[in-house]
Amino acid sequence: MSATVAVRSVRPPTGSATTNRSARLWVLATALTSGVIGMLPLLWERRYFFHGDTQVAYSGWWYHLGDQVLKGHLPLLNPRAWESGNYIGEGQWGLFSPLTILVGVALRLSPNAVAVITLLKLGLIVVGAVGTYFLLRSFRLSPAAAYAGGILVGLGGQSVTFDWPSWLTGQMATALLPWAWWLTRRAMRGRNPLPALLACYLVVSVGYVYAAMYLAVVMIVCLVDAGVARDRAALLRVLGIGLFSALIVAIVYLPGIRTAPVTVRAGWDIRSDGRFPVGVSDIFTSMLPTNNYRYLLWCSPLLLWIDAGRARLALRDLRGTAVGAAILFAWVLGPNKIGPLRWPSRVQPALMVVLVVLLVVVAARSLRAPSRARLLAGLGWLAAATWIAVSRDWPNRNNTLLAALVVGAAIVLVAWTLRRGPSLAAAAIGVGTLAAFLVQHSVTPDVGAVDRHSPAAASGYEKQLKGARGEVLVIGNYGVAAVNHPHLSRQLLVGSTWYRNPAQVQNGYSTIRFKAYEDRFCMTYNGLTCPSMLKEVLAVEPTTGRPWADLLSISTLVMYRPQFKGGELDRPPAGWTITRQTSSTVMWVRDHPLPGAGGVAWASAGVRVHQLGNGDRTVRFRVDGVPAGGGDVVLSRLAWPGYTVSGASLAKPTEDMLVTVHVDAAAAGHTVTVSWSPPGWTSEVAAWWLAVVGGLAWSAVLLFGNLRQRRRAGAAVPSAPASAGAGGATGPDEDDAAVEPPPGRRREGEPHDVR
Repeated sequence: MSATVAVRSVRPPTGSATTNRSARLWVLATALTSGVIGMLPLLWERRYFFHGDTQVAYSGWWYHLGDQVLKGHLPLLNPRAWESGNYIGEGQWGLFSPLTILVGVALRLSPNAVAVITLLKLGLIVVGAVGTYFLLRSFRLSPAAAYAGGILVGLGGQSVTFDWPSWLTGQMATALLPWAWWLTRRAMRGRNPLPALLACYLVVSVGYVYAAMYLAVVMIVCLVDAGVARDRAALLRVLGIGLFSALIVAIVYLPGIRTAPVTVRAGWDIRSDGRFPVGVSDIFTSMLPTNNYRYLLWCSPLLLWIDAGRARLALRDLRGTAVGAAILFAWVLGPNKIGPLRWPSRVQPALMVVLVVLLVVVAARSLRAPSRARLLAGLGWLAAATWIAVSRDWPNRNNTLLAALVVGAAIVLVAWTLRRGPSLAAAAIGVGTLAAFLVQHSVTPDVGAVDRHSPAAASGYEKQLKGARGEVLVIGNYGVAAVNHPHLSRQLLVGSTWYRNPAQVQNGYSTIRFKAYEDRFCMTYNGLTCPSMLKEVLAVEPTTGRPWADLLSISTLVMYRPQFKGGELDRPPAGWTITRQTSSTVMWVRDHPLPGAGGVAWASAGVRVHQLGNGDRTVRFRVDGVPAGGGDVVLSRLAWPGYTVSGASLAKPTEDMLVTVHVDAAAAGHTVTVSWSPPGWTSEVAAWWLAVVGGLAWSAVLLFGNLRQRRRAGAAVPSAPASAGAGGATGPDEDDAAVEPPPGRRREGEPHDVR
């Protein structure tokens, strides 16, 4: 008969030196183990964390954000960046996030972008693991059990394959999510809500819309927990934290939603086709670390060792967590596209947070050292999963078999250690996790996103456009060449990395993209274009009779030479001169460069205007003359929603693209001011202030109330036992564990029997 083994020990009284020392050692072990695992990919690829969108989107965005903040300016709109210039509409710039601003300042001041990004991502790996450790401790688990969950939570295939190398905001969201959940649980138990509010603010303000949705799931989890416990105070606290988060959502995401009608994100169709599908059978085989982005937990077969009766009792305290896991599972297995939300497999890292909490808490309360039959059942599950994986990917069979052998050995090791104590079992899980991760990277070292070989050193971004004048447009699709030919980055950059170049370049990286602009000029999300764009920008726009190059205020054209025929680039049009040629580029520069984009580009017949000012969000011009029937003025800026006019009126945008102002005869001699603010800006700013001021006031009221109660209690009790002072050394995890349940209720997580 198999022995029942609790994967937690009966702790000494809370606050004892032994307990605190053990907890500190385990949390340190969590940080060190997760940090070492995070550094392992660097053995195969030094730039592992600097691929895909991290390289061509976030690093440049946040560099520019840091540069602007250091100049005392928070950039909301940049008309000179055209379709990638609506920064607040993009959302993912993290304009209101102290974390992204800090990263941006570091990128601006550091001589090496790769070093900053690598340190940031390693830090996020550790932050997510330690946050999960504290979250699990709040369920009254032992430090050893919390360690096991902490090192497992961030190692799902989607995290390692895509978030770590590429999707930086996704990694930020799931690293901060456990902290928001843990601190919300603390607030539910009567602690001051300020730490929870700060954590939730950081999750939402990252600018990754999935992050706000993950946080909503966590709020649902906590509401269910409070409802099941019939704890009205806890319920109200969660509602307060949720309201605060919703108000922050308003300023971070509503501008993008209200801007969507003119972007490529306007549709709300639902499709099942697309990249990264996940099926139910993928869950069955998800313990194999060679399963790419579908990999979840190598230790899944341990679930067969759980005592069903104990598990049912444990799940009574985990109803909220079970609801959260069900929501995220349904999302991951759902349609591949719902409007702007794509690729549900990218939700897997958030699923891992909830799933690990659910499984580790259940396992800690009900896992048994397996009998021979249960051990064979676990290995049988592994064998069946291996057969399915090999059958589906026969060429990769050797790697799959190697992964299966390593996972099988780790399962046997855990079975052996379970009979010898929880600490040894947790250490075995650490060894198994490390081994599975090594297999994952040794057999499939390829990163899930491409490297376009952007320079690491800041000085490497300075010379690509030497000789350019005014504002620059780069024409050509050199995306594949940038991947295959590292030297190309000395001549051309991609996406947001142009922000690091001294020139003002119109090509950028945009997740939303102005649809009319993209349709006409064939510019992709990362700023690359069809070669036909050269013909388009030189063509005459029929309403104004001016070339598009004039309306877009382009003074320098840089063409990617391999995509043009023969001497096509040797004969620039009148008014342009070839100033530079390299092995891959030809540069044309106007003989007389134009003023920068944003200002007056054209006025209709009889309309005479004099421009007085041109800023990011405001253009002012004086109307010197206008015919009796009035006329139009076209500005060199995209017609994003949010423009208003004083002294004239907005007309239909020229070619559904350029801001156009109608002036009537009465405007002669007057000043016209064209202003832009994000749509709904007044209410969005009010929501932000209400959240910040309301959150601080709520926290202050509770703080002073608690202080008043402590003074009264101190006056009533003249002296305290000497041993009470030990509580002063209590760490955050032990302090959580010390919270007493309401009278008459079993302490949350308390063993159903103590052996």
